[in-house]
Amino acid sequence: MGGCVSRIKQGIPAVLVFAAGLLGACASPEGLAAGAGMKVVLVVPAFPQCWAQADAWELSWVSATASSGPATAAPGQTVELVLPRGSEAAVFCRAAFGASRTLPYGAVWPQGLSADGDLPLSAAGGYAASLAAVFYNAGLWHCGIDLEHLAKEADARLDDPWDLDPAGLAVIVAGHRFRVDHLKAEDRVAVTVTGLPVALMGLPMVLVPDSPWGRPAMLDASGATIVELPARRVRRWLGGGYELCVLVSSRDGLAWTLSAPDGGQRGMRMTNELPEPSLLVTDASPP
Repeated sequence: MGGCVSRIKQGIPAVLVFAAGLLGACASPEGLAAGAGMKVVLVVPAFPQCWAQADAWELSWVSATASSGPATAAPGQTVELVLPRGSEAAVFCRAAFGASRTLPYGAVWPQGLSADGDLPLSAAGGYAASLAAVFYNAGLWHCGIDLEHLAKEADARLDDPWDLDPAGLAVIVAGHRFRVDHLKAEDRVAVTVTGLPVALMGLPMVLVPDSPWGRPAMLDASGATIVELPARRVRRWLGGGYELCVLVSSRDGLAWTLSAPDGGQRGMRMTNELPEPSLLVTDASPP
């Protein structure tokens, strides 16, 4: 048990770190095959309302022995994946906003197969797949937990499952200590971000959340917005090629950065505390 937990902890920084870059859209995206494996057909989901203006979906998958993607796909597109036989795999589907990627929709193969043999991708499935990917990135073939049940419980018990770090849950699962009452996030706090450069060309007055359960950030004419997030969790809002990252520390308060399409950054940083790598679950973190 101890060796398993150690491997999981070592694998935490790798969770949800996939190269971001759009490939040309196609009927069966290239780069998603695993050689000899099982062919799985899936239908790319529609965008949730909060991501309706996304450029495209971006598909990828990872197992203990292989990974593939990213490749672009459109909502409603039928895609064929070749996934490994004999081991689990986490399939991810992230919405692309310029160079930024949201937290994923997804599913776990083969646990997520429907009775009809389909592999539906969902918001809750993406959260469960992110936990499973910690195991696969640590070289483990199986997660050892009912991930479909985890996805349903997380969706039912948490206003936004991404308020709770799936990498942290993976350590509990690896130690065979997981119970559904672990699905409890810290209370959210409302913070006001000020000084956003609304005069910049292309900065929208509404930024979309990185989570499909999240709420948009509405900017006012002064460049201020009120957002809600739990302490010690980096959350992001996207739009117009910009990416707003916000972190709240109980010790040092608010920190935020705004990344621009040209690579420039501005913001307010903490001087005493930086976020731990395992907390950066974005595409600068994604997942």
